[in-house]
Amino acid sequence: MQHQTTDIIESLAIDHLMAQRDAALQKFAEGMLMVQESIKDFEKFLPRVYYSRVEDIIKETLSMKSPTLDSNKKSAAKTFDRDIWTLLFEKTGLKTIMSSKQIDEWQSVLYSENMPEANYDNICTTFKTLYNSRDNTLEQGIIDVYRSLSWDYKTNNPCKIEKKIIINNVLSCSRYISFNYNMQPKLDDLLRPFYIFDGKPVPDCRVAFGYQLRSHIDNVGINQKFENEYVSVKVYLKGSAHITFKRMDTVEKLNEIIAKHYPGMLSATNK
Repeated sequence: MQHQTTDIIESLAIDHLMAQRDAALQKFAEGMLMVQESIKDFEKFLPRVYYSRVEDIIKETLSMKSPTLDSNKKSAAKTFDRDIWTLLFEKTGLKTIMSSKQIDEWQSVLYSENMPEANYDNICTTFKTLYNSRDNTLEQGIIDVYRSLSWDYKTNNPCKIEKKIIINNVLSCSRYISFNYNMQPKLDDLLRPFYIFDGKPVPDCRVAFGYQLRSHIDNVGINQKFENEYVSVKVYLKGSAHITFKRMDTVEKLNEIIAKHYPGMLSATNK
């Protein structure tokens, strides 16, 4: 006996279904065309390497419960503004007058709800503020280096910087041994004052001490010492860098900065 059912087969208006399909496809195609055009517009001022995956931005926008034109714009702006700030800091060399701590703090801001909009006024204000605080940045950079030194090494004096210091974590020892990119601005903090004390222009962060040592390690290796006019550096496999200063007169000026922030430190070494 054949099975019989009393279920009613739903009736569909095929022509209406096809009309909806065609309309949806048209809107989708038009939307994707606009997305592709917007990408071309961004690429006119924002190199591809600097802006985020458009797929991620679209996915975030689609996850909104009640999207509007304004909410879509804000969602995209937040991501692209972060990329624009990154481009500005990288291409202008502004990091040259920023300490490693300031750079870290700024990176945190870029991924927070407090990230400033990338508009003309905010950009000018940010650049002006950083430029006007460059003297304090110089001192803070030295203090940060001093405080990061490990007192487990007898070479490192907890009261002052001497002719030789040892800095950890210069190498990244994971699967391959390579330069630890996070240390580049910290190394710049150390040598930036030397140029200022000598009345010389501070090297752009893109070619300064941190980059020079990184390039040396990448191209020459760690068996050969790195040297420039102010320091001699020997890097070891465990990741530490032994830095010997060539100008003790300048090192003493560094210690004056440390003594300014930690009164009594230098006098303790003279007792």
